[in-house]
Amino acid sequence: MIVKSLINRYTVKLVLLVALLLNVAVLSIAFMLNNHVNALEKLVIVQSPEYFNAGQSLTNIERSFGYVGFIHHFKNYVLRGDEKYYQKANQAFDKVNEAIDTFQSIPVNQTFDAEIRVIRDTLNQYRENLDVIKNNRTTLSIDELDRLVKVDDTQAELALISIQRQLLPPIEDISAHTENTLTELSRNIWTFNIVLVPLIIFVSAFIVEVLTKLTKVSYEMARLLNITPDAVIYLDDDGKVLKANRKSSQLFGYSKEQFRGLYFSNLVCKEWMRTNEVEEPHVVDFLRMNKLARNESNLIGVDKDGISMALNIVLSSDVIKGQKRTVCIVRDMRDFNQLKLHAEKDHLTQLYNRRYFEKVFDIEYSKANQTNTELSLLLIDIDDFKAINDEFGHSYGDAVLQKTARFLSEHTRKDDFVCRWGGDEFIMLCPGMNVRQLHKYAQRLTKGFQNEVDVAAKITLSIGLACTSDFSVTTKKDLFEQIDSALYRSKRNGKNCVSIVHKLHDKLTT
Repeated sequence: MIVKSLINRYTVKLVLLVALLLNVAVLSIAFMLNNHVNALEKLVIVQSPEYFNAGQSLTNIERSFGYVGFIHHFKNYVLRGDEKYYQKANQAFDKVNEAIDTFQSIPVNQTFDAEIRVIRDTLNQYRENLDVIKNNRTTLSIDELDRLVKVDDTQAELALISIQRQLLPPIEDISAHTENTLTELSRNIWTFNIVLVPLIIFVSAFIVEVLTKLTKVSYEMARLLNITPDAVIYLDDDGKVLKANRKSSQLFGYSKEQFRGLYFSNLVCKEWMRTNEVEEPHVVDFLRMNKLARNESNLIGVDKDGISMALNIVLSSDVIKGQKRTVCIVRDMRDFNQLKLHAEKDHLTQLYNRRYFEKVFDIEYSKANQTNTELSLLLIDIDDFKAINDEFGHSYGDAVLQKTARFLSEHTRKDDFVCRWGGDEFIMLCPGMNVRQLHKYAQRLTKGFQNEVDVAAKITLSIGLACTSDFSVTTKKDLFEQIDSALYRSKRNGKNCVSIVHKLHDKLTT
């Protein structure tokens, strides 16, 4: 009995000791897990929102500065001279500065002082030029206006790209870390409840606290992904969709469950893939390679109903648990492209404007020099347009401009390019057309215009021609000086005629 009592006493002590040690172990492990969750909470709830807020602030800077903001109103004021666009430009200027101040107030953005300084300098340069145009609009020449409009914003664009690249938060690491923590914690909790029942009472409160924190972290993660203005799609190495946020469903029309059965290639227009010679299984690889060169990619996407849409894609890939994962941030570019088109076209005639023509001309001029082919220009002026306005009114004059634009558009070749040059002048670019062909073509235009354009007033066209085949043309400036001289000659010769200033064909004037 004494021996048995001793055994029981020592057994109880041993159990108590083991229980005490287990309790200490449980508390130690629980304390470690709590610290781990607190660190994760700090990462997801404190740091991640800062990155997302920084990204949102940067988006506000881009939108209030770019084609939907200050630059848009700046160019509208230059093109139209309407005071309301000047006021809108000033308001947009204040919004850009406010967005920049908000961006700089976020702690994670304290390292971008140099980039922000470049953006502010570019913004201020635009503002200075706007004021110069405002104060001297009636005295500035077209060349001076063009110089003031062409602000070099390349460094500002590079600064924005640099900030974007550095602000992309480590979403994959946060998600993986959260998932691993939840798995480990869940396994330990079940072990504690089954094996260490006596200790459940002591650790239950702690477990509830930890689960509450983890639930909060998961909820915050889901909220952060769903409040972003862009679609975020999470892919495996084969391009299969693993997760997609709410904006993805809104953009492409697929539900959360439908997304999980899709590959990224299902979201890309087949015609775009054929044009870029990309096979469906390799779309993501193609975009990854393109990212190395340009940081971002533009493509044509397709939604659930088969409707095509312009998209901008930014990708980030990493290896998680030995498996390659890719995050795609997808932005709908349709509204942006529509605004860009409005900025490049003349609102009255729906022809491209002078600024866009100059871009096209630079490309075609370089191409003509490289291929040693001819490039011709026609400068077209409506005769006595001021008198038409004075006699019939400006509404009638606008109708004449529209009908003239329609006539010229319908009588161009596939490779020709026509735009409104300014006022009652139009300009046409004709690649590959020599002087004699150009002269005959211009004559057909003047005759056809009188026969086809149905207006009450008798309206005629005067046309000036120029061609790079003239040995005296060595620069772009020479070509435009010749076309101006040729149009002046047509006006001097009685209007309603075609003239050319060409060393070899100087007699080709009617």
